Amino acid sequence: MKNNTSFIYAIGLIIGDFCALLAAFVIAYVLRVTLDERSLINPIDSDQYLKTWIFIIPIWIIIFAFLGLYRRTVYEYRWRELSMILVGSVLGIMTVITYDFIVDTPVFPARLIVVYGLIIGFLLLVLERTILRATRMWMWRTGFGINNIMIIGGGDSLHNLINSMKYPSKTGYKVTIVATKDTIVGKKPFKIFSDYKLAMNEALNQNIFTIVVTGIGDTSKEANEILAFAQSHHIAYKFIPSQAGMLNNKIDVELFQGLPVVSVHQTALIGWGRVIKRLFDVITS
Repeated sequence: MKNNTSFIYAIGLIIGDFCALLAAFVIAYVLRVTLDERSLINPIDSDQYLKTWIFIIPIWIIIFAFLGLYRRTVYEYRWRELSMILVGSVLGIMTVITYDFIVDTPVFPARLIVVYGLIIGFLLLVLERTILRATRMWMWRTGFGINNIMIIGGGDSLHNLINSMKYPSKTGYKVTIVATKDTIVGKKPFKIFSDYKLAMNEALNQNIFTIVVTGIGDTSKEANEILAFAQSHHIAYKFIPSQAGMLNNKIDVELFQGLPVVSVHQTALIGWGRVIKRLFDVITS
């Protein structure tokens, strides 16, 4: 049931950001050191310069990670992503300047490289992420990486959610199953069940990635049964609460297709938590 496309996309962003930043400071070196005949503060040969930046850029990537640039709640929203890239770029260059003061080995051959690197780095990061975003949407149009969704419940939020996901090639989500007693008008490119238990049985045959519950009480018997089903089959569970969330699990509140939802995680070791746990294990060993 698990779909790894989001994780793969995040890994692609990490690799892309690394390459963009490395390219930016290589270009900055060429502009200031190779093409500019003015004297340098710290003459650094190209091999040493390249090795230094290969070592430094992972620190910059960690800053991006703390800003959430590899989370869906950031990279799914263009303006939020751009603002975080700008903030991350400034924090990154400040961190490198601090590192340059601390260590004995110089990082910058000339002060102008700081300016060149910051500006070119930001532009290349925006370009790289734009290309990756366009590539992902192209893959969605071919049917690759589409996440199958099952919606259970009723009310206006259910109908709004269905309408917001009419075009999987734009959203990456496809409504496959709907369990509701409401009347749904218009084209129905998904299976409809009046009984949520029948819908859950069908979900096992449809490779459902996420179950979204709306219009059902957060603590009702139905909601608890659906949550238990999702957790036992490792399906992502989201609900649009009818009142304040009552769950004691690890939860995140986020926007899902323009609607506020609560995501329930089976374990705290997800995303960067899992990466940090693995790094801790390796270092401890």
